[in-house]
Amino acid sequence: MSRSGLNRELTALQGELLIDIPRMGEICRDMLRRSLKSYIEEDTALAWTLIEDEKIIDALYNQVFRELIAYMMETPGPSTRLSACFWPQVTWSGLPTT
Repeated sequence: MSRSGLNRELTALQGELLIDIPRMGEICRDMLRRSLKSYIEEDTALAWTLIEDEKIIDALYNQVFRELIAYMMETPGPSTRLSACFWPQVTWSGLPTT
């Protein structure tokens, strides 16, 4: 599947399923900022605060993953191309990291 085809399909789903992805991006952007700051300033207390946000990101990812799987099961055919969204999150064993 081409990137533009996947983008069209994701855009079509955006209103229905993918509302948490922008929120995940905002949290990750803030986590990156804080992690760099904690490294530069050698602030271990700030570094430890990232753990809770990581748990939030994991929960949001799992929710989006479940929603996409449910959507693909309900609308077979072209929607199965969305499985390409899961490849970055596959472990060495080949199983999703849920």
